Amino acid sequence: MSVAGTVVEVGPECDLQIGDRVLGMTASGWGGYAEEALVRGREMRIVPDNVSLPAAAAMNVIYGTGWTALHRRGQMQPGETVLVLAAAGGVGSAAVQMAKAHGCTVIAAAGGSEKADVCRSLGADVVVDY
Repeated sequence: MSVAGTVVEVGPECDLQIGDRVLGMTASGWGGYAEEALVRGREMRIVPDNVSLPAAAAMNVIYGTGWTALHRRGQMQPGETVLVLAAAGGVGSAAVQMAKAHGCTVIAAAGGSEKADVCRSLGADVVVDY
């Protein structure tokens, strides 16, 4: 379960500090819908000040899903062409950005001119408005 928040207590072998803004995943996959959650420090990442905690909590799922699709399932390699469906949505927009950062040519498919503009702003090389 994705979590984001402020560190309120740390164990003896934890590099985090009380007050750090963090995001991560609970070890069991449960327990994130709570005021406080017990999470291993090594599973947490610092949230930059310009990112809200709700946005940070969503990043694990959105970018994690996109990363898994591109790297684990798709075996994406630099220089390849990647087609991203629903490219203006959460996972799609993350996939467009990650594929571009990996050196791929990105074909983004999205429905409607506003969504097509989003794809262009994310760096898609070709946009298909369906």
